[in-house]
Amino acid sequence: MRILKVTSKNLHFFEAYFTEEEINSLKTARAKALGAVAGIAPCAVALFTVAGREVYLEKMYVEEGFRRRGVATGLIGQIGKRVPGSFELTCSYQQERCPEFDSLIRKRNDFSFAGEGCPVYTVGKEEADSIKLPETNAEVSEFFGMEDSAVRRFMKTAMQKSGEETDGLLAGHAWAKEACLCHADGEEIDACLLTERTAEGLRLYYAYSGEGGAPAFLACFGKILQMVRNGEYPVYEIVCRTKRAGRIFAKLLAGREPDGYLVTACKYLQETDDEEV
Repeated sequence: MRILKVTSKNLHFFEAYFTEEEINSLKTARAKALGAVAGIAPCAVALFTVAGREVYLEKMYVEEGFRRRGVATGLIGQIGKRVPGSFELTCSYQQERCPEFDSLIRKRNDFSFAGEGCPVYTVGKEEADSIKLPETNAEVSEFFGMEDSAVRRFMKTAMQKSGEETDGLLAGHAWAKEACLCHADGEEIDACLLTERTAEGLRLYYAYSGEGGAPAFLACFGKILQMVRNGEYPVYEIVCRTKRAGRIFAKLLAGREPDGYLVTACKYLQETDDEEV
């Protein structure tokens, strides 16, 4: 089995595994990809972005007949060869939806973990209809298609105000997906929900509520719930990347159990020199 770098010359060979948005990110060099080939047929791909020694794994897919045969391990090892020195690999996945990948990552001795995983709640139209929020008069602004630099500046400001560590959330994440940012009007940042558009709908990346910002936070959340109720987006996937966000959404969702967890930071501890898997 061979592992190849996906380039403009062989992209057509692997393009069935990628969405149109992912293909565009490869063509514009916002992302990189590796593909595995068995004989003359492709059988797996890994899509990732690199920022220094930070790697964000956007997609890992292995054909069913080739799983549990070391293909995904080989792809991750080859990613390591393309990043100088040791590197931080951020791989986000839901344990309940991806048990094979969870086994690959969590049970291996060549990975160390920075955390136990972030709670994830999935809110569809039915759930959105059932969520009752306190009324608030706070006004909300929406920003779509923000530039990467503007998103990062806003996040840094919000995190500094909250006293949270910025590097772990900002590093390795490429804002290739269009972002939606909601926050209270005014010069001061009262609250925000930084939300990505995905193939499934919307996904919360970072939530912030400042001192006295509860009404603004409720207004932001209510705005996004309304988008789901109206059918603009099928689901809102809430990823609680901080303990504060976990407490807030556990309360807003009336103590509902998370639908899964995301592992958001792990380190690959060894490299492989083999091109064959």
